[in-house]
Amino acid sequence: MSERKPTPEQRAAIDAAGRILVSASAGSGKTFVMIEKIISLILSGRAQAQSVLAVTFTNLAAEEMKERLKKALVARINEESDASRRRFLKDQLFSVNTADICTLHSFCSNVIRRHFYRIDADGNFRVAEEAESDKLKARALDLLFENSLEEGDADFALLSRAFAG
Repeated sequence: MSERKPTPEQRAAIDAAGRILVSASAGSGKTFVMIEKIISLILSGRAQAQSVLAVTFTNLAAEEMKERLKKALVARINEESDASRRRFLKDQLFSVNTADICTLHSFCSNVIRRHFYRIDADGNFRVAEEAESDKLKARALDLLFENSLEEGDADFALLSRAFAG
């Protein structure tokens, strides 16, 4: 384990059997708990790095998780005296780069890319950049307003009266 000591609640999440969902407020130690849980699973032989799925919302958080996991593995490698165990841990360290420790968007994109043919999707799709996405949303809203005005939609007219200046 790392030098930091988990709280009783964090310890319960780290030691919980099976799959877990870690959901807590910012700064509460979610990343710490997730890394300690992953390390615990790897050290006990119940998981390997490439079998881990850990999703978060930002690229920064995903990279931080990978870096913390690497540091924790390096620390365990340096502490280990058994050659075969060191080799195992080094293999795990190498596998961190290919583990599914990523953003939710990245994970979903990868699933779609792997299985696009099952859902009749275009395998060459891409995720829009934020500026492009904003333009597409604005265009969709403009089209909605235009169509609603042209069709004389009663609900839209009511909404317009409620919010019009």
